[in-house]
Amino acid sequence: MKAHGSNLSEEVDANLPADTSAERIEQMNMKNNRKTLAASALSASLLLTTGFAPAATAAGIIDLGLYAVGEGVNNSGQAVGRIGVGLSTAFLYSNGTSTSLGALGSLGSDARAINNAGTIVGSSPANDGKGKAFVYQNGTMTNLGTLGGNYSEAWAISPNGMIVGDSTLAGDVTRNAFLYSGSMSNLGNRGGAYATAAGINDSGSIVMTDRTGAGNTFEGYLYSGGSATKLGTLGGLFNVPSGINAGGQIVGTSETAGGTLHAYVDTNGTFTDIGSGLGGHIAFGNAIDDNGDIVGSAERGNGNGGAFLYANGAMIDLNSLLPAGSGWTDLDTAYGISNDGTKIVGTGTYNGNAHGFELDLSVTATPEPGSMGLLAAGAAMLAYRLRRRK
Repeated sequence: MKAHGSNLSEEVDANLPADTSAERIEQMNMKNNRKTLAASALSASLLLTTGFAPAATAAGIIDLGLYAVGEGVNNSGQAVGRIGVGLSTAFLYSNGTSTSLGALGSLGSDARAINNAGTIVGSSPANDGKGKAFVYQNGTMTNLGTLGGNYSEAWAISPNGMIVGDSTLAGDVTRNAFLYSGSMSNLGNRGGAYATAAGINDSGSIVMTDRTGAGNTFEGYLYSGGSATKLGTLGGLFNVPSGINAGGQIVGTSETAGGTLHAYVDTNGTFTDIGSGLGGHIAFGNAIDDNGDIVGSAERGNGNGGAFLYANGAMIDLNSLLPAGSGWTDLDTAYGISNDGTKIVGTGTYNGNAHGFELDLSVTATPEPGSMGLLAAGAAMLAYRLRRRK
């Protein structure tokens, strides 16, 4: 299931408890912002024409474009996201070509998730200049409206087409989570002024975050059967769930008792800290597939972020699966994984610039020269996953 597509550090950094490493989190997300805006504008303008064919840079990895961010992907390998810095454009990658999805008004757009039917959700400013949740089907982008305010955003879509996100109420002071299934239903909040829904499965189970209490604490909730149940934490003050799979497993990021941020998986109320196995202290859990495998970003020992895959109890750096000579030197964040676990999308560095990527784990890739430990772990993990898919 698609995770909350936003950058978690952007959402929580200003509200982190004093003893967390906010500066480290910010450093992990500064990398792509140091590139030139001119190149970004070139990519966006290229996409706004009739579409372009991204480069299959090597077996198993596709370049989604300069300054692209891969946010969601389905089992067929159709990927969605945004391209550009500042005023971005939503795109769909399908069968070797990326096309612009356009916008609700005259401004930009951002595609956050796609299901296996090819239905896409995201956000785009409408003609009033205010961002609105949209659904994109059969070449048409449709405004989903709001809960009475001027703003709304769609973050996730279930396999059977239910959509969740958040919207402001009248006056634009309070933001509540919503469920859209033919019409927009208000899921409310748990007493705070900001609530959002980040993931939904076919059973209608929804994961939500509410900013509540003193100090704007982030609390996670599972909404099911018309009621919300508060989720636990890894011992700290807050929890930001980001996705839920068909079996009801929840992925997210929580504060530990020691005050750091770790990715977790919640299985029937049992929290498992998947740690930060890339050598650093912080890890963000961004998405989960139907097998319980997780992708996200974890701090490396050098303080930079690295995209990871967590499966069968182990976290590996996706960079260990990069084909030799691919031109890719760094996959820093994985935002989405297909339901069957074979496709992963995110951002990385290709030929020295920030690019979006789609990694296909069903294609055998040879890791670049480096740590033999990483190489062995990567090969073993890939073999394990391919055996399980048969």
